Amino acid sequence: MSLEAIRRTVEAHAAAHWAETPLAWDNLTYDAAARGPWLRVSVSSSTGRQVTLGAPEGRIFRRRGQVRLQLFVPANSGPSEAAGLADRAASLFEGRNLMSAIGPVSFAAADITETGADGHGWRLTLISVPFQADEVV
Repeated sequence: MSLEAIRRTVEAHAAAHWAETPLAWDNLTYDAAARGPWLRVSVSSSTGRQVTLGAPEGRIFRRRGQVRLQLFVPANSGPSEAAGLADRAASLFEGRNLMSAIGPVSFAAADITETGADGHGWRLTLISVPFQADEVV
């Protein structure tokens, strides 16, 4: 199962469909000097399992994980902007099926958690969207 294929699919979808704020990518430095809202995108896998038995090229392997979106808005900017952007960020993936190089990636309902001010001038909202991807090998 290729987590890399899933990550590429998620990043391409976010880049093509998110224009509300600048995007930052997992494990890459982002310069937030402009002090405006921004969104970091990362993919985390959790469990994998073999779903079917059989001959090679007929077995299904399933990977589950999460797309994790970290939404940063300036602290003391009020709740409305963060809530609206969080809803739109969740809708990027929530309930969608995207085609990756290994097959479809299906996304479930998003969890949105407002964590509040981070002490560095930002209000942080976490959006987590579980996914499942099946690969025939």
